Amino acid sequence: MLQGTTIVMAFLDITWFFTGIEEFKTMVLRNVFIKIVSLVLIVIFVKDKSALNWYVLILNLSNALGQIAIWPTALRIVGKPRFLINKIKVHMPFVWKLFIPILALNLSLLVDKVMLGSLSSMNNVGYYENID
Repeated sequence: MLQGTTIVMAFLDITWFFTGIEEFKTMVLRNVFIKIVSLVLIVIFVKDKSALNWYVLILNLSNALGQIAIWPTALRIVGKPRFLINKIKVHMPFVWKLFIPILALNLSLLVDKVMLGSLSSMNNVGYYENID
């Protein structure tokens, strides 16, 4: 249940846009700052096995903040979205060509840890997460 937000955030992931326009600086700078803050919070709050919920919460919130932090920049670049029903059919093939590969990549990155956890121990998942 605690990991449910990770799946929701995969659907709200906007990094495909910055990948498409090759603007990696925005993503990297904001995510580095958020990851450093999450590392500090983990060191402060996670002391033993009983703090697993805190660990999962900090990881999920840092992931959510990383996603939310880059949305304003994307909206500033694109401008205010206008939804015209007659234009949807024209643009959908191009949207799917960008969206499906990135979604598959993000889901595979999430599922690999779940599969490792079901096939092995949680210690190995922790090692894999740290290495990743």
